[in-house]
Parts: sequence; C-alpha cells; structure tokens
Amino acid sequence: PLPQFRSASRIVFSAGLTTSALPHISIMSLANFLPRCAPGLARVVSSRTTIAAISALPLSRPCCRCPGSCSQCTCSRCRIAAAGLGNSRFFSSGIQRLMTEDPRMSKIVIHGGVVYLSGQTAGDAGDTIEAQTKATLAKIDDLLKAAGVSKSELLTANIWLKDIDRDFKGMNAVWNAWLDPQNKPVRATVQSPMAVPSLLVEVQVTAAAK
Repeated sequence: PLPQFRSASRIVFSAGLTTSALPHISIMSLANFLPRCAPGLARVVSSRTTIAAISALPLSRPCCRCPGSCSQCTCSRCRIAAAGLGNSRFFSSGIQRLMTEDPRMSKIVIHGGVVYLSGQTAGDAGDTIEAQTKATLAKIDDLLKAAGVSKSELLTANIWLKDIDRDFKGMNAVWNAWLDPQNKPVRATVQSPMAVPSLLVEVQVTAAAK
C-alpha cells in the first residue's frame, strides 16, 4: 500500500522533470517508497529549501504506447501517474520552468538538454556600457548557477546594443574578460532600440544542461 504523505513539496527528477506541487509528502515515506516507484528521483525540494537528497539511477523512459495513466504499465511515467504522484504531462513535455514570478516570462526554461535564459539587462548599474555589461553578465552567472550549469556550458549568445558604433568595443572588452576562452558559444550582436532609455545592452544565452 502507498504510504501516507504529510508535508507539501515538489519532486525534481534527474532528467529535469518536475511534478506539480504535492499536498502530502514526508521524507521518510519518500525514501522508502521512491526506490519502488520513481527510480529517477534526484532530490526532493520544498517550497522554501532543499529538504532531502536522494541519488538514483536515471529515470527510465516513458513507454510510447500509453498516455501515462495506465496502471498496468511499468514505465516510470505511468507508475507515478498511477500512484497519484503528479501530472503525466510533465513526463510528456519534459519542460522545466524556473523563476516564473514575472507574469511575462520564465527566467529559466530547461528542455531537450538545453538551458534557455531570458534576456538580461542592468540599467541600474550605471550609464556606461562597461558597467552595464559587467552587471548583466553577473546576472547570467547567477541564472546559470540556478539551472545547475555555468558559462563553460554556453551554446549560444545574442547581444543587443543601443548604439553599436559607440559601445561595441567596450562591451566586447568586458565580454572577452568574462568568457571561458576554452568554451566559447556562437554569438550574434546587433543594434536595437531598447525598451527603457537607460538600457545600453541586453544579453540572452543558452547552455547545455547537465
């Protein structure tokens, strides 16, 4: 029989899949139950802090013959859905969205082995391209860390400059100093009007998920 769970949490899987918030979970019950139900569980995260870490084998692939609600199927997606431990849509899409407080966007989306970051700016960092670029790249470092990667895993970079003739050289100096020289992404840089007059630069990157 399934154990009785008691505290609100959510499950984050090693494959980057996240269930919806669970109303009834206890750590001891999870530790005893998950080896039988969800071998791909990597860690259990509460709404405030990490409350347990469970190393496990990779999550087995969902089967291709049922929608994730079959009680007879032995794939991880169906076993968790049958146990009532989450919505199988997470297993179908494999999309993880982090830092979703902004009504317009997620700051981080992870899908298909790629980490996507929203565009970052730093208009409050000063009125020089060097200051804004440095602060913008620091924000990117923080977001990459939150996604479990670093600038060494960068794949692509898109940079928008308010005045490319004036600021291209200054931006590049800061960018080159920040970049991992052994792991350079592909990059495009263009001139563009900015949403706010004080903004001089915006940077958006993607990275390989671990």
